[in-house]
Amino acid sequence: MSELIREYSRVDIFLICYDIQKDQSRGTNYHKVMEFLSTGRVIVSNNITTYRQSNLLRMCNSRTSNEEFAKLLGDTIAHCEEYNSADMQRMRKDFAVSNTYRRHIQEIESQLY
Repeated sequence: MSELIREYSRVDIFLICYDIQKDQSRGTNYHKVMEFLSTGRVIVSNNITTYRQSNLLRMCNSRTSNEEFAKLLGDTIAHCEEYNSADMQRMRKDFAVSNTYRRHIQEIESQLY
């Protein structure tokens, strides 16, 4: 695991590009998204509707096509410093930290009692 963490620190852009028509989860690997968000680095992705109202991912607009993925990736590469600014990285990391199983269990427990 420490080797993976060390290698992730060398990555500027993470890619998630599932063929929505063929993927059994229809392009929504939430664990992988959270894993990448925890690094703070920008993610270029196919459309994942859960994140459509956030600035956490740079994703294709279409839910049924990845046609614009290459253009989106090119723009992200061209503006990588902006998308990996300290503020953007902090926002992604904070989101990931706030979405742990423990926190969700505590939230559920608070609703029960």
